[in-house]
Amino acid sequence: EERLAKEAEEKEREASERVIESSNTDVTSENYNPIAKLNLDIRYGEADAYLYRHGNSLGIKEREVDIALALFRKYDEDASGEIDLPEFTEIIKSLVGHKMKPLLVKKYATMEFSSSDADKSGAIDKQEFITAFAEIIKTE
Repeated sequence: EERLAKEAEEKEREASERVIESSNTDVTSENYNPIAKLNLDIRYGEADAYLYRHGNSLGIKEREVDIALALFRKYDEDASGEIDLPEFTEIIKSLVGHKMKPLLVKKYATMEFSSSDADKSGAIDKQEFITAFAEIIKTE
């Protein structure tokens, strides 16, 4: 029974990876998916339950929470468990830089960072990042 559950989980993960890998990487296309080019280490189903609940409350799926956390890990360069503004700006650049000028990317990142840093600590934790990610993908 446990083996069957693991096999089903593995098939679901592989299917999700195929969707991301086959996503459009042509920047000139209106269906362009910037996440497809980022080589993320997406760990499906491994997030803490409270993060999935938080994402669900924001209208995003578990798979999207997993993608958000993969982005978080990739850009948390100092492995502090928090994203600072320069790291967050790099994330924004990777997600929307193909359709915004650099100055606009920086302003958008600063604005989104400020509104997502709920505790005003000057850094964004995983839960705050999921909030920011949900907002970004809703506007995309």
